[in-house]
Amino acid sequence: MEGRRFGAEIARLRKKKGYTVREFASQVILKEGKPMSASYLCDIEHGRKNPPDLDVIRRMADLLDGDLDHLLRLARRTPPDIKEIVQENEDVRRMLRKAKQFGFRDWKELENYIESKSEGPPKARRK
Repeated sequence: MEGRRFGAEIARLRKKKGYTVREFASQVILKEGKPMSASYLCDIEHGRKNPPDLDVIRRMADLLDGDLDHLLRLARRTPPDIKEIVQENEDVRRMLRKAKQFGFRDWKELENYIESKSEGPPKARRK
């Protein structure tokens, strides 16, 4: 199952907040409007079930004061805002493919470069 690390992180955060499995599960409302069952939560925490959908992960993060991006990464899900950027921008898709092709890994350096270039107004792009 893909969610072993996700489940372990949910269990860690849940325990840190002092929730029992039953207490926490009863507060996580699923898409159907019903609370999550304790057995389903237990299966998620032990990696026997895949992570739930985005909205449920978001609710879990809110209840546990967890970092949504971190939980989504562990669940192997793409945050909606990032998905939208990639879907709508051919240049971003091309850049990511080239980065993968050439084995690029220093994303912090790229972030620093972008931040250094964005200190003033963006320069007009020449055609």
